[in-house]
Amino acid sequence: MNKKKVNVLMGLIMITAIILTACGSATSGPADKVTVQLSWFHGVEYAGFYTAVENGYYAEENIEVVLNAGGPELNPLDEVANGNAQFGIGSGDGLILAEANGQNFVSVAAIYQENPLAITSLVSDEILKPEDLVGKTVGTYSLDLSSYSDLMFLAFMSRTGLEQDSMDYALIEDFFGA
Repeated sequence: MNKKKVNVLMGLIMITAIILTACGSATSGPADKVTVQLSWFHGVEYAGFYTAVENGYYAEENIEVVLNAGGPELNPLDEVANGNAQFGIGSGDGLILAEANGQNFVSVAAIYQENPLAITSLVSDEILKPEDLVGKTVGTYSLDLSSYSDLMFLAFMSRTGLEQDSMDYALIEDFFGA
């Protein structure tokens, strides 16, 4: 091999060594602690977060991630606004309501491309179409449908032409148990 090729090869090896040293896995300083407020109790919908923690993906980036469970009485956006979390897993309707209330958030990722919420009933109730809900009792998070969790149901009623006073409402707060 001629001298010019050896010099080029040695230069490339040195540059590669410098880059690899700079990109090494050793971390400098303590990990950045990040709290993520989940919108619901710990469950399968957050599997991506749990997998990243368990496999050390966050740790590789020198990030310590804390995943706080949510529930029906907890608004993840409030937890972010109050400084209790740096990120919150919320909903599009929750962001709209927050904006209407003067809060300013940025959506950085979509976990679901379509909202997975559904209205369910027993087969014996014979509720097959939206109009079949008229005169029935529907479980909601607030009796006046003011909860951000009830916004999707209000949108459903608007879209299907159902009137808010065409059915009765019952709180589902005890549904989840204590």
